[in-house]
Amino acid sequence: MRRPGCLFRAVSVTMLMFFLISVPSLVTADVVSGKVVSDDTLEQDWGWINIMGGILQHTFTLTNGGQDNLILKGGFTSCGCTNIIITLPDGSKSPVFTMTHSNTAPPANWVGIVKPGENFKVTVDYDPLTHGPNALGPVERRAYIISSAPEDGRLSVKLPAVRNGTVTILRVSGVVVSEETYKQKEQKD
Repeated sequence: MRRPGCLFRAVSVTMLMFFLISVPSLVTADVVSGKVVSDDTLEQDWGWINIMGGILQHTFTLTNGGQDNLILKGGFTSCGCTNIIITLPDGSKSPVFTMTHSNTAPPANWVGIVKPGENFKVTVDYDPLTHGPNALGPVERRAYIISSAPEDGRLSVKLPAVRNGTVTILRVSGVVVSEETYKQKEQKD
């Protein structure tokens, strides 16, 4: 006859194993591997942005320049008007990442693997109308990609709020203007 405590322990161990498997970011939290490199700038300046012109988009291409797999752990942005999607070398895509309440962590349970020498893409969407039709003026938004890359002080940096990896920071910027001002600018050019 089994004791009730044995069944409880078996269920507890099974639940713990399921939790660890379903939340890969916890399993990979301390792994340092791969290296984020880019032959291109990590900034996109759109210049004048028509507030009524719709969503702007820019895709950054990054590479794993290390000798080991790079583990991508998600991302977040500096504002709710900006979203990012990571496209892996096999064409699969991450969920949409945006600003989190405290900018401390992306949604758990998404991990992307990039083998040495492979490229991955980060698409940044910016909606100038998110803050209303009067939100005019200079704007800079940041997208943060969390990975297993070692800190290098340039492309992979530590942020105190991110405990499970280093962060690569991408920037998009421009000057949001009214539709009328944008059309006047176009006519002059």
